[in-house]
Amino acid sequence: MNHSDRPKGASSSNGITSFDLGKGWMALETIILVKCLDPEGQVKYREMTSATLHPVEALGMLETMSDTIRTRLMSGARTIGDD
Repeated sequence: MNHSDRPKGASSSNGITSFDLGKGWMALETIILVKCLDPEGQVKYREMTSATLHPVEALGMLETMSDTIRTRLMSGARTIGDD
C-alpha cells in the first residue's frame, strides 16, 4: 500500500500501514498477523513485523494482546456462586 492509498488517519511504521491510532498517537513498531488464502486456496496465517522490532519485544506485545483478548472473552463469564 503506498502513501496515497492509505486509509484516512492510518499511520505507518517501517513500511507497514495500520489503522487510525487516535489523535496524538504515533506508531513506533508493528507486528501484524494476517489470516489469508495462499496460492493453493488454503487458509494460512502470515506475520509481518517492522524491520527493527526485537523478537523479545514482539513476544511481549503478543502477550499483552493475549491478555487483552482473554479479558474480553472472560468479561461475561460467570463466577462460581453466581447462581
